[in-house]
Amino acid sequence: MNIPERTIFLAHVGEKVAGQIILRKNWNKYAYVEGIVVDLGFRRLGIDQALISQAKRWALERQFPGIMLETQNNNVRACKFYEACGSKISGFDNNLYKGIDAKTDEVALYWYFHFN
Repeated sequence: MNIPERTIFLAHVGEKVAGQIILRKNWNKYAYVEGIVVDLGFRRLGIDQALISQAKRWALERQFPGIMLETQNNNVRACKFYEACGSKISGFDNNLYKGIDAKTDEVALYWYFHFN
């Protein structure tokens, strides 16, 4: 990707792409995880951890203060993963998903990993 302050990292197992993480510099100077995914056939191999580790290296090389991302309160597996990676919930938004479904109880959770 030839866009400054934005990147995609791919994880390979043999010749196959097993996962990816998409990052960009956010307006607040944090690295923002736009998306992270690991193919179902390659889960529980530590690929998710490797992708987060690469995201941390990328952010540190750019002297960003940390990494941030958003997930939903009903995505418990992701919440547990981000917590295990050292991220902390630093905010929430009860209305982010109301435009999609006005009756939703889904809450956006904002996670941060601070380098200092």
